[in-house]
Amino acid sequence: MAKEIWLGPLLGDNRSRLIQRCAELVAAGKHDRFLYLAASHPLLELVTEQILDGVKNRGLWGELPVYLFRGFVRRVLAGAVDTETRQPLPLRLPIDEEELPLKRSLVSQILLRLAAAGQLKAIGPLAGREGCVNTIATLLGEIQRAAKSPAQVAEIIAARGSDLGPAAIGTAMENARGPHSQLDFDHEVALIYATYSALLNQQQLTEQDADQLRALDVLKGKLETQTLAVPWLAGVELLVLDGFFDFTPVQGEILQQLIPRIPEAIVNLNHDERNPEIFAPFQETSDRLTAIDSFAIKRSAKPTAETHGALAGLRENLFNPKLADKIQPTEVHPETAVADPPQVSQSEIRYFECGDRDTEIRAIAKEVKQLVLGEGYQLADIALVVRQRAAYAETIARVMREESLPCQLELRIEANDIPANRAALKLFAILEELARDDAARPRVSEVADLIKSEYFRFNDDELDRLSAQFDLNFTDLLQENEQRLDRDRTRRVKLRYRVGLWDADALENAFAYVGSELRVSDWLARARKLIKELPGAAATRELLNLDAGEQARDPDEADQIENAETAKVEAADAERKRRPSRDIHPATLAWTSLVLQSFAEKIEAVARTGTPVHLRHAVLQLLEAFSFRDQITRPLRSVTVDDDLPDAMLNYNSLEALRRAFGAAIKSIELAATIPPRSAGPIDLSEPPASAG
Repeated sequence: MAKEIWLGPLLGDNRSRLIQRCAELVAAGKHDRFLYLAASHPLLELVTEQILDGVKNRGLWGELPVYLFRGFVRRVLAGAVDTETRQPLPLRLPIDEEELPLKRSLVSQILLRLAAAGQLKAIGPLAGREGCVNTIATLLGEIQRAAKSPAQVAEIIAARGSDLGPAAIGTAMENARGPHSQLDFDHEVALIYATYSALLNQQQLTEQDADQLRALDVLKGKLETQTLAVPWLAGVELLVLDGFFDFTPVQGEILQQLIPRIPEAIVNLNHDERNPEIFAPFQETSDRLTAIDSFAIKRSAKPTAETHGALAGLRENLFNPKLADKIQPTEVHPETAVADPPQVSQSEIRYFECGDRDTEIRAIAKEVKQLVLGEGYQLADIALVVRQRAAYAETIARVMREESLPCQLELRIEANDIPANRAALKLFAILEELARDDAARPRVSEVADLIKSEYFRFNDDELDRLSAQFDLNFTDLLQENEQRLDRDRTRRVKLRYRVGLWDADALENAFAYVGSELRVSDWLARARKLIKELPGAAATRELLNLDAGEQARDPDEADQIENAETAKVEAADAERKRRPSRDIHPATLAWTSLVLQSFAEKIEAVARTGTPVHLRHAVLQLLEAFSFRDQITRPLRSVTVDDDLPDAMLNYNSLEALRRAFGAAIKSIELAATIPPRSAGPIDLSEPPASAG
């Protein structure tokens, strides 16, 4: 058995030979004898599909040993056993998957806890910023992928401090109130990393980068205090590494433990002697592998798939630095000149010039249809490559849908960009502002934004309660032309002035009429005065046949009433034209006041402080009181056009996004609460911070 690096050109047969060999092992019932690591998900699917081709191999009993690197890591951890007890490792809960996206929230809580304890002097002022949280979370991943444990990071920083000399430590201590040195930031990052790792171990949590570190320790035979073994690896006789052109440090160390254990290892890399420069990055991979074990280099001499026409020269010419980047002029002699030199025809490349992206994608869609319907191509054989996927994604998805062409473009929309979630975030922003200032009340404009979003409204029971309250206190405002108000007339008048109904437009007009930039308490006070004094306005009196009353004393209120007095009302237009916002009926103002007051009271009733579970319960109760879920699910029951279904389902997914966000936020707060209390004194730069984690 040998260890070999196979170098072959693109479209060669090296991969097919490896897949065929693995397929033969599966057919012989020896699928546990090989391990195939693929560099990408498309390659993983290709290898799996060709091994389990449905003809030679219809399936197998057990797990097909074809993995991405992270899948192999999970397999190592799942198959590891304690050499003394023969017990497997306990399962851990991943915190970086979509079901529980806990990692960034946990990092945020760790930063806040350490900053509150006075342990983050340099990073502390930025601990609450989203950018700082994202940077720290990314940095922790980089450290883990560098195969460094918290203790190793602390040792590196301590060694760096020693190299800089005692003066650097003294300077860092003196700068506690001034600009901080890089060493200060390094120590605090080490402290955050140690705390984060300790929490993962304490709470039996994990994530992809942490799993790689644990798998490396398992392959070394010891994880924390346990001595471990991986029995299933003992039966593996063939290791295939396919498609890798680089390895992260932790992956390199895992391979350093894995390759010597397996008798035969084959690494499949791309290379072409006709244009070696573009495959130069693979040389570093070859060097790293040959440093692990003795690998023989084998170059494929088999012919590759032929290319024709304008594509025939790509192997030699694409990105080849040996070729001149400009066309060199050729000397032409008059006696050998040809009037019209023959043109070399080619059909492999066609060039289109389009005015915009929409036109461009539609032209491509027509070409795809021509290839499929006219020339017998399969859709799976056609690829669309763009310079920036984000810039084209929406156009591609829309045009392909309109042209009835299937497209495997996986559109991912940030949860914050879902309309229903944007509306929920506005509500949470109001709650956050109220939590900072107990005496503050929300602005009417903020409440109006929630109502206009159409994701928040009162249910019928609440509207009936408010309508009964209106009947008790404001029925006299419905009186018209001194006519007696019977039940039928009252119903018609209330309907005319949108009383007892949830009408977002009417509510918005009333908000703006009184003053949408006011706080709720100020708006309600001004509305009460306007309700009392509006019947005195001349134009309103003309509409309602009411006597004039006292004039408003507040300048803004006087202006509003004066606007009503100068309104020109024509009987012919009064019924068929919508009344402008300055002609708000007192009954409408009274109804809007009741709605606004109830809406604000429900928001203000949410507790400012409490346990995470209680706060979650209070927020969910608030969303329920505003019929948030019902407003999202209602369109699903009434969708009649297929084009409306994606938008309705997108908003429906916001409910799941909110559920996950609540779960991650609460779990992170609870986990961070288990961090041991620390003194608020300065960090001891002479000791590695890992011991405190």
